[in-house]
Amino acid sequence: MGRVLRYLAISIGVFLGIAIVAFLIVANFSAKDTAFRCEGKLTIASEEKPATLFMTLSEYRWWVGLWSHSDGMVSIQAPQFGVPYIPYLGLEDNGEFFHIFDYVGSTRFEGFRGQFYKLSRYLGLDTKSAGVFDGQCIPIER
Repeated sequence: MGRVLRYLAISIGVFLGIAIVAFLIVANFSAKDTAFRCEGKLTIASEEKPATLFMTLSEYRWWVGLWSHSDGMVSIQAPQFGVPYIPYLGLEDNGEFFHIFDYVGSTRFEGFRGQFYKLSRYLGLDTKSAGVFDGQCIPIER
C-alpha cells in the first residue's frame, strides 16, 4: 500500500511539474512583439498634417488560435494628435498584410480600422476620433 501511494504521489508531482512548465511556455512565448515608429500624415476632413505614432504589433503563435479568434493584437500610442493610447485592436492575418479591427473579445471583431502591410510596413489606420493615419513604419528597440 505504501508503494502505491508513493508512486501515486510521484506521478501527481510529475504531472503538476509538466503542467507548470507547459503553462510557462504558453504564457511567455505565445506572442512575438515588434515595436514600430510610424511617420506619415493624419487626414481630418480632407486636411492633412504630418504625424508620428508608435505601434506595438503582437503576432500570436499558432496555439493561441485554440482559444482566440485573433491572429494578434495592436496597440497604438499617438499623443500628438489627442489619442494618447488606442489599446487592443485585433489582427486578422491575410498573408501579405494584417486587417486591423476593433477587438471585442476572443471570438469576434467589430469595425474594420485599417491594414498593416508586412513587406512594406505601411500602416493605414482610422483612429476614429483623430482622423485617418497613413504612413511608413520602422521597427524600433524598446
